Order: sequence, then structure tokens, then C-alpha cells
Amino acid sequence: MQSQDYDNPKVEAHWLREQRAIVEKYLHGEEIRLVGVMENPIWFIAPYVALWKTSELNSGKQKDLWVISGDLPTDYVELSSVQPPREALLCFAKHWKAMSKEMLKGNFPKSWRTGRLEDQKDLGDLLERRANILLDWAADDQMWQ
Repeated sequence: MQSQDYDNPKVEAHWLREQRAIVEKYLHGEEIRLVGVMENPIWFIAPYVALWKTSELNSGKQKDLWVISGDLPTDYVELSSVQPPREALLCFAKHWKAMSKEMLKGNFPKSWRTGRLEDQKDLGDLLERRANILLDWAADDQMWQ
């Protein structure tokens, strides 16, 4: 397989459109009633990670969410708990770190649905590695200039 040139604006734009579709499909599957997903992510590194802002309409009230997608699990957090993108990335990393510890112990958290039950230790290891990468990126000032 030939690797993509993500420095090419057309390749990058295609990847971003794919990620936006993944985010919309994921949130629909989570039964989140969307107001809408922003056209472009707030922060991204193609083809690894994209951070999106969106809003959910719940009981007539709008709630803002951060959503993460890319070469990692697609997930979301409420915006009220984190404001800047860097803090959102850190929030995902810390949450995934805690989840991976449980998965590696053989505890499958009920709120976490991914893969087959028999694969949870392997998935826990993968999740821990992704969390560590996010922690490194959140700590790196050059990523946020």
C-alpha cells in the first residue's frame, strides 16, 4: 500500500471529510441529537488525530461537546469540563489511561464499548499507548503554537 502525502492539501481535506463523517456516524450511534458538527476540526494532525466541537440538543438545552477521531478510538466529552483544545486532549488522555488500566486488569468497564470481550487486554494495551501519545502532545508547547 502506498502511503498518503498528508502535506498535500487535497489529501488532508479528504482525510478531514472522512473524519467528520466518522464523528457524525459515531455520535448518531451514541444517540446524541446533534445540532451540528463544525465543518473543520479545531485542532488536528493528519492522519492521526482530529478534535472537533459539536453541540447536542438534549431536553431543549444545548450542550457543547468535544469529539476526538483519527487513528484512535472516537470518543467525546462535554465542553463544560474542558475549554481549550489542549485541555480537551489531556482530558481524553487521562480518561483513556484510567480505562486502559481497568482493561489490562481484565475489568471491562460497562460504559466502554469497543471490540470483542476476549480482545480487551490487547485493546487495553493499544488504548494505553494512544493515551500516552496524547499526553505527550498535550505537554509539548510546540504542538500548540
